[in-house]
Amino acid sequence: MGVAYWMFPKKSKEDPRGNPLWGWAVYVCLNVGLLLRAVGEPTMAVNPASGWGWTLTLAAALMLAAGWIFVCISWNRVKER
Repeated sequence: MGVAYWMFPKKSKEDPRGNPLWGWAVYVCLNVGLLLRAVGEPTMAVNPASGWGWTLTLAAALMLAAGWIFVCISWNRVKER
């Protein structure tokens, strides 16, 4: 995603990649989601009654949010002009 974000055509000369906060939002959502999954999945495999199931749900929601935010910030750069 990072390489695609950098390499997609520029939006304009004044604002080549849009608001960088959206890029950081993708980065944070994706990495926190992966971290939660890395902790939650082994924990649930060892002890399903541990109460850590919420981490998998939150991880999936964060990774889905990262994907959609990435699509939204990239769409204006790749759509037909």
